[in-house]
Amino acid sequence: GVLYMVYLLVGNRTWDTILVAASPLVIIHAFSNWDIPSIAFAVGALLAAARKRPAVAGVLIGLGTSFKLWPLFLLGAFLVLAARNRRWPQFFYALLAAAVTWIVVNAPVALKYPEAWREFFRLNQERGAEWTTIYSVFTRNTGVSFSPEFLNTFSLVAFLALCAAIAVLGLRSSRTPRMAELVYLIVAAFLLFNKVWSPQYSLWLVVPAALALPRWRLVFSWALVDALVWPLLMWHMLGTDNKGIPHELLDVAIISRDALIITMAVLVIRQMCGKTTDKVRDAHAGRDPLAGAFA
Repeated sequence: GVLYMVYLLVGNRTWDTILVAASPLVIIHAFSNWDIPSIAFAVGALLAAARKRPAVAGVLIGLGTSFKLWPLFLLGAFLVLAARNRRWPQFFYALLAAAVTWIVVNAPVALKYPEAWREFFRLNQERGAEWTTIYSVFTRNTGVSFSPEFLNTFSLVAFLALCAAIAVLGLRSSRTPRMAELVYLIVAAFLLFNKVWSPQYSLWLVVPAALALPRWRLVFSWALVDALVWPLLMWHMLGTDNKGIPHELLDVAIISRDALIITMAVLVIRQMCGKTTDKVRDAHAGRDPLAGAFA
């Protein structure tokens, strides 16, 4: 279903669907957790927005957020385009539909099983940095550790600051940013500074990357390096006394993954500012095929 929706979204660049279908991240992590349903709802929301159905997009965001938090970030991209193109009614339709849908799905569970429903939030507040985050890389190489309270505050402030910067860029850039460009930047900002980066989280970036920056060699290189982080982490966790690799090799893979994501973000920003060629716009007579309700 995701692949078919991506095929519809890429428009005149049909072959870009392969960037998702053949992604090493999809091959490795498609069934690692409940991320594929959230991705399906998020991509469905992008398709609904492209077809000028903001309320349907909001419903799908609400459903996707009930699986994973990240589909909520699509509303940030909607907000920037709504502000830039004066599409406020469409944004509020999407926002209201997302909120109502999320409440309808979650309220019965929260009322019936309050402790179970809160468990995700409790665990997320109390857990420390996950193995493949920038915080753990720093700790392994310096011996300086961070408390969960510090990580909660710093990661949130850093993410919000980057979101504000993305919004300013989107509102002031020389050309109107494309929907996929904004989504990519927001999701990348969250992953880079979040204290948890479960390996399958990288799946969230696959579709935005394919839609925002269809540079095949770069996108496939990132996906391959990112996919390798997981087996290298497992190899490291064996311990050096049991033929495991030292943490330095794992850290190189993590830093390489982050560097490739940042490189793609820089290229997306340059593309937004008109500094480089935008292959998607060129293939669609200068328009954004995803903007739809917010164009």
